[in-house]
Formats: sequence, C-alpha cells, structure tokens
Amino acid sequence: SVLFVGLVCVDLFNILPTFPVEDQGHRCLDCYWQRGGNASNSASVLSLLGGNAEFFGTLADDRELKLLQDDFQNYNIKYDKSIVIPNTSSPFSVVIISQNTKTRTVLHTNKNLLELSLDHFQEQIDLKSKVIQWIHFEGRDNTYEIAKMLTYININNENRKKSDQPCKLVITSLEAEKLRLAPGLDKYNIWNLPDLMFVSKDFAKSQGYNTKTEAVSGFA
Repeated sequence: SVLFVGLVCVDLFNILPTFPVEDQGHRCLDCYWQRGGNASNSASVLSLLGGNAEFFGTLADDRELKLLQDDFQNYNIKYDKSIVIPNTSSPFSVVIISQNTKTRTVLHTNKNLLELSLDHFQEQIDLKSKVIQWIHFEGRDNTYEIAKMLTYININNENRKKSDQPCKLVITSLEAEKLRLAPGLDKYNIWNLPDLMFVSKDFAKSQGYNTKTEAVSGFA
C-alpha cells in the first residue's frame, strides 16, 4: 500500500460565471462541500485507480471530523493511524472557480491544527510491516519534521539492506508544491532524502527557476 502523509481539510467550492467583484453580492452556478488537502486528494486518486491507499495526518476533533472520516471510508482509504487532536478546528478552504477565465482561487484557513512530527510518525507507523511499500509526503510548514521523518525511513532502509533476511525497501517521495523551508535547514539537503520529488511550477519559480529545463537541471 501507499501511505500519504500530509493535510486533510474541508473544501467549499463556489462555481461562478466570472470572478466576483469586491464588495458585491453574487449568484453561484453551483456550490458543494468536498474533502480536500493535497495528501488526502492524492490518496483518493490512487484508490479510484484501484490501489491501496492510506492517509496519515492530524485531524481536528470538531463537527467536521465525521464528514472527513465518512468520506475516507467512501473512497476505501484507511486513516486509523491519524492523530485526532482535541480542542482544534479542521482546516478549511473556500475555492472560487471562474468558468469564464478557467481559474481556481483558494482561500485557506488553519486556525490551530498542529502539523505532524517525527514523534507522531514513530508512534503510529510500523516500518517493519511489509504492508507499506511507498510513503509519500506532502511538503508543508513542518519541513524540518518531514526531513527527520525521511531520514528515519532511510535509516530503516539501510538496516533492511544489512539484515540476514532482506526485504523490499520503502520507497519515498516528496511533493514540493508549497513546501516552506524551515529556518536553518539547508534548502538543498532535503532534496537528497526522498527517492522521488514532485515539484510544482510555483515552487520552482520561488527557487529562482523560470523553465522546466532549468528546474530539473537545478534540482538535480
């Protein structure tokens, strides 16, 4: 199975003919709720393609919790290892979709839900299990903790290589869409940790690259 590590949130989609003008009332063509978050959405895609998907992240103990849990179940995504944190609110995104310009504008709020840490990972994830074959990380504010989790997995893989009964190594990947590099963390150090990197156009531009070719050459 593939373990997706990162965010799950509640998305509210508003479909409009054109992007709304400030300080005016507007009629939406459609409006609906949906489970969101990059890691959460990636798990949905894999499950729809017939793969075994599991989500690992933090969940708020609020009224939206059941909505998210029910939707995970509807998509056959396991989430039982996720950390439920009391007295917190679920992250929430308002998504404005303009049919005229084909744009998607996201207004995101996370009031107080904590990000995952290495301690959470070590407590909940058994790397000795042969069930998890791939662990995918969504790059988020907890860059330093992600680096520590990736290092922990890499050490586990090295120990597997030395074992008398070697087994398959855990593949790792990191999505850099809105990865925010923690102060003091060498920005190139984290690139060496996962087996695969998924880099968005916006993130590549934030690192000074203007084309796909520049980005691939620079990160490599």
